[in-house]
Amino acid sequence: MEPPNLRLWQAKLAAWLHDPPEKALVLARTVEGHEGGTAARLYEFCFGGEIGKELRRLAALADHWAAASDRPQWPLPKEGKTGDQQLLFWSRKGAELVHPLGGDHYQPGDLYVTVSGRIVKAAADKIQGLLAEATGDVEFTAAATASSGTIRELINGDAMLAPAGIPDDLGKEESRTLEAIRRAVLALWRLGPVSDPEGLGLGEVWRLLPADSRVPDHSIWEHNALASAFAGALAADDQENPALLLVSLGPVQGFIEQARSTSDLWAGSHLLSCLAWQAMKPVAEKYGPDAIVFPSLWGVPLVDVWLEEQGLKLPDDSNDRRCPQWKRTPTDANPLFSPCLPNRFVAVVPAGAAADLARDITRAVRCWMLEQTEESAAELCQLAGVEPTDDMRGQLERQLAGFPEVYWAAVPFRPLIEGVARRSAEAKRQGGDDQGEGQKGERVAWDTGTLDVAALRQALERFLGSQEPGFLGTEFWKTLTELPTGARQAGPEAGALFLRYEPNPGTLYPALLQLAERAQAASKATREFAQTREEGYRCSLCGEREWLRGPGDDQPPASEAGKSRPRRRFELPRGQRENTLWQILSEKHPAIAKSGEHLCALCATKRLWPRRFATMAAAWAQFPKEKVPRFVVSTHAMALAPDLAQLPLARQPSEPEESFRQRQKALDRLRELARKHGDPWSVLPKKLADALESKAEEARKLARAVPELFDRAREADSGGGESASGEPAAISRDTLERLFQQAFSHRPETYYGLILMDGDEAGKWLSGDPELMLRLEDLWHSELTLWLQRQAGRDGPVARLLACPRPASPGYHAALSGAMSAFAQEVARWVVEDLFLGRLIYSGGDDALAMVAVDDLLPCMFALRCAFSGIVPSGERDSVFELYRQLGTRLGDIDRGHVRVRGRLLRAMGGRMTASMGAVVAHHEAPLQAVLRRLRKAEKDAKDNGRNSFSIALVKRGGGETTYTASWGFGGAQRNGLAPDAHRDVPYIPDQWADVLTKGLVTPMGVLVRLRDTLDLPFVSRRAVYHALEWLSGLPAHPGCQQAPMEEEAYTTMLTDTLAWQLREQGLKAKNFEKGCSDAARDDGDPAVSLAEAIVAVALRQCRPWGRRTMWRSVPEHLAQMLTVAEFLAREGRAPQRTAPEAGQKGGEA
Repeated sequence: MEPPNLRLWQAKLAAWLHDPPEKALVLARTVEGHEGGTAARLYEFCFGGEIGKELRRLAALADHWAAASDRPQWPLPKEGKTGDQQLLFWSRKGAELVHPLGGDHYQPGDLYVTVSGRIVKAAADKIQGLLAEATGDVEFTAAATASSGTIRELINGDAMLAPAGIPDDLGKEESRTLEAIRRAVLALWRLGPVSDPEGLGLGEVWRLLPADSRVPDHSIWEHNALASAFAGALAADDQENPALLLVSLGPVQGFIEQARSTSDLWAGSHLLSCLAWQAMKPVAEKYGPDAIVFPSLWGVPLVDVWLEEQGLKLPDDSNDRRCPQWKRTPTDANPLFSPCLPNRFVAVVPAGAAADLARDITRAVRCWMLEQTEESAAELCQLAGVEPTDDMRGQLERQLAGFPEVYWAAVPFRPLIEGVARRSAEAKRQGGDDQGEGQKGERVAWDTGTLDVAALRQALERFLGSQEPGFLGTEFWKTLTELPTGARQAGPEAGALFLRYEPNPGTLYPALLQLAERAQAASKATREFAQTREEGYRCSLCGEREWLRGPGDDQPPASEAGKSRPRRRFELPRGQRENTLWQILSEKHPAIAKSGEHLCALCATKRLWPRRFATMAAAWAQFPKEKVPRFVVSTHAMALAPDLAQLPLARQPSEPEESFRQRQKALDRLRELARKHGDPWSVLPKKLADALESKAEEARKLARAVPELFDRAREADSGGGESASGEPAAISRDTLERLFQQAFSHRPETYYGLILMDGDEAGKWLSGDPELMLRLEDLWHSELTLWLQRQAGRDGPVARLLACPRPASPGYHAALSGAMSAFAQEVARWVVEDLFLGRLIYSGGDDALAMVAVDDLLPCMFALRCAFSGIVPSGERDSVFELYRQLGTRLGDIDRGHVRVRGRLLRAMGGRMTASMGAVVAHHEAPLQAVLRRLRKAEKDAKDNGRNSFSIALVKRGGGETTYTASWGFGGAQRNGLAPDAHRDVPYIPDQWADVLTKGLVTPMGVLVRLRDTLDLPFVSRRAVYHALEWLSGLPAHPGCQQAPMEEEAYTTMLTDTLAWQLREQGLKAKNFEKGCSDAARDDGDPAVSLAEAIVAVALRQCRPWGRRTMWRSVPEHLAQMLTVAEFLAREGRAPQRTAPEAGQKGGEA
């Protein structure tokens, strides 16, 4: 690693300190101004007093660029001048925060808890204490006077400074000063947002305090991080020429999907995330983690581990709010196991170093991957009891050559925006205290002036054409250029500035990013590759490379002796190979390699990655065990989980005493079988395992034993005679099933569910597609918007600017990636494993794969969808009655674009971003690869349904398949100015969401859950579905069809009346709810009519023409699919057990 540059880190620290975090609370309330309180005190602490002119100039320039990147400049009013006090939007009653993705406006209440002086003192004390703690073993002594030259790397540096790559050739004092500055920047970036001052009562709001109270959609922390990124790039380049560096890795989907088990799927996704961090690490080491604009690295566990390696100690005390979750969780629920980093990133770097940096990234990520593969191969050999060979090492290098693929593009600022970068004859020569010694020549300072984007326009036209060259052709840019530059007075007193537009290169961030994306796409289209020679049989998993050879595998076996051309072992087909490395492993370690499996170097690395990373995670988190235990829940255990959750058995309200005694006897016999076979142990879903901890030991042991007993019985039936653990399997499956049925009153469940979720149009969200972006007037402080509308009227550039969609900005990207990271690390696991009987297999930024019990499939899908966006349609509190009865308080933690998990407030994607979901219900013995293929098809079916949809496939053991596909019915952006009721799904409009748009909303998932729960009622016969399917097949496909044209009202009445009559005939009557099911009754009249109306309303809304679809879909077919899926999920022992809530209870865990 190249040693750090002192001038670079001085400039970054100056940028971090230029605006205090409490700025919004004290702006225009103090005599000294917001830069005269905390900022001045921290300058004194870090720099020993006033910083020099050059550092101040760089910090100010970076501040202006960062501000312009995220918002147009509206300097109203000026501090220290007489102004219109009505423009102080963050007054005592006007504090406002805005969700940057969903547009929700929040009024946090009275944040002015005390006088401004006490706010400043509390904030300054906290931040100074943070810096003192982070730099306690180093000194700021020479910060103001140390040389700004690049420090040369020495072989023997101070051990304390070695992790940061800082040698000591400038003397201990200056080396320690550099380390102190560097560590201070890291501390401000990582710990500052969670170090809220004592006595102010801000809590989570401290992290959300805005950089600009007039545009409160991005925080002061995000702004300062971006200013630091610009300052570092400006200081490190002789021409003060920053560049946007865009890097992406590949392949992605192919690498992840090459899997034979859920463990392989997780390993592929997680390994790719680790590769992404290895690509970002050279940037973080040289220019700081804040130099990476997308994704946001704040709070990412792998980055936290790196920070500790750099000397920044994160709190270990679990009672400290700053203690990261990965230090508290000693299982594989640890966030370290969440693959939360995407395969691409954008960074602000010096233009002169961009090409070399990209080459360093390529070299670093490939060397790291080769190192992991070599270590995996060595571990395989150790497990097999053999030694690695030169042939194996040659294979590793050949198969890993060029992996991963690295694509990059760098776009410099200065050559494309020359109007602001004029070389001045008075360009200052470096020198003096700020400039240091040993650097000669001229620096070309940026000059303020009119933006000249001719070169940028020409570059964009090469990719986009001359008509609409990307960002420069947007209404936002066109309108912005019409605004008057400089200052314009407003009002007769001329005390406040109405509008001032001072252009700078930060405004053009979206255009520069577009250019980088187009240039990188061109490089992908012309990629180079080297052909490799593969002679033997292919890998069992990927089918792309030879399988990895061990000792002797490259030699002919004895059976080939005497042949004219003896074949070597790796050239023999499966069944003729003997004593290969993989055959030895399959005999000694079947969990690593199944019989017949032979893997290549890359797939072997994936196969071993879970156990290897578990060892790494334990060392990083300093857990007492050598490895973080990983738990793989079997499909059979997941299928049985709902029944095991009932242990110990309880007598049903109307159950005869003798019947309950017989069930207890059967349970005792199951317990005896478990003891006879050594009380076998199975991995159970987290929620079930946690619940068992409070139950009797006998119940815990039996719940752990039953799934393993069934697995052993299955192996015995298939002729194995022994289980994988070598225990005798002297029990038949018939015996087990009979005892289970006697104990639980129904046959053991054999089906489980898989869920695959993926965010919709993620690429468009990342690029800032105008159709998806909020308008500027939705993001600015509501009083500012109203004030501008009053002053500027409804015509003119200001009015048009307010109506423009926001461009993609660094703050927007930080918010988007932060929400994705929160979902990947905490939210998805909280939903799947804490709220339901499920197991999260992996969760990326906008996708997730989970296994759940069939009982919990529908509610888990619904809760995942709500948690992804951070919204819950209010009407579903009636439609999904059972779900809300069980999870009411938990779903209350999801609201207005945020999710509260374990006391922490996490930003979600917002109601405008949607997700599609595929689900499969499959038999636990079905081949996993086939189930996963069907799952991916289900997700594609949901996407093909216009996105924001779900698709459920029932894959039955005896053959046959049923699917049901529908939209979620809620969420998404309001398109093209259409009225809300002109959308298929109710769009998210924050101020109308709860009380207007979704108050009486009935959604497909809500109706499906309600229908399933109705069919599960003891007095309702599922024959209602069978009879309905018979007459549905003969009905007209839709109103107005040629075969039987009808008015839609008549068509609706026909369907509703017929379906309601059938439901009523099969027992759905109001009087029947009095027989022990009063808690399930609804206050909406005839239950059969109410349910039929909801079912038909959903079917008509789903099947009518919407958007690009101009034709009706078959309504009877939609109804038939819904009824069939609901009937299957409502079968005995499958739907959730109905238990009445205790008095006063509003909800709780399911």
